[in-house]
Amino acid sequence: MITPPLKTHISSRARYLSSADYKDIMQYRDMKSKPLAQLSKKYNISNSRLYQIWRGQEFNSIQWNDLAVTLLQQHDR
Repeated sequence: MITPPLKTHISSRARYLSSADYKDIMQYRDMKSKPLAQLSKKYNISNSRLYQIWRGQEFNSIQWNDLAVTLLQQHDR
């Protein structure tokens, strides 16, 4: 499977998402019925950006991945 490259830039008009925002969005990643309308309204972002975050294609999602690894390491101690 070919993995598309990470999106290395985001429009200057795009809303900045904090690590807490990514954490909230990522909790819906594996749900069959995703609340797209509610999340896009809550964070003022498009459905396509939500899918990019869930697929790990957004550059800023690296913050989420780093946070997840840190939390897992702390939990295993």
